Amino acid sequence: FQGALDPHTPIAQGWLRASQRRLDKKLSKPYRPYHTHDRKEPLKPGQVYYTPWCDDAGHVLDDGTVARLGPDRFRWTAAEPNLDWITRQAAGLDVRIDDVSERVAALAVQGPCSRALIQAVFDQDLSGLAYFGVVSGRLAGRRVDVSRTGYTGDLGFEIWMDREDALAVWDAILAHEPAYGVRPTGLLALDV
Repeated sequence: FQGALDPHTPIAQGWLRASQRRLDKKLSKPYRPYHTHDRKEPLKPGQVYYTPWCDDAGHVLDDGTVARLGPDRFRWTAAEPNLDWITRQAAGLDVRIDDVSERVAALAVQGPCSRALIQAVFDQDLSGLAYFGVVSGRLAGRRVDVSRTGYTGDLGFEIWMDREDALAVWDAILAHEPAYGVRPTGLLALDV
């Protein structure tokens, strides 16, 4: 156990246990459940939106993110399983919803050095990645999506990959511990 971390220490948060759905649409009109927060601009490829979703009375049921990974591919992430709600919202629309919660892993890397740390092992330039942006590339030879998202209030990223690639990605990040002072932590580190 180590006490309070230096604020300049990048934190490898560990694996996020999140309920994830992949949405594939066939229509030019984007799928957006009726009870998500309304946006003036449509979600563009490479963007991530944070949004709450509500019941018919307007009460918030949960919140999470929706990432547009391509023209017809989205990833919906929430802390709690919401497959039933998402499926009901898609009734009558030409979309396919896949529960990929058990096939996709996520690693949060947060802190002031997080960009430099990930850039050392990622094949895409992160310097222009906007807040709540996402880019695909290769890390440790594995295909990953890197989003500039997180919930620490600091510079941070989340790395999304196939579950079977998770240990190779973790090892690649931790291999840079001497240069960046990486400290693996769990989600309880956020309970402040």
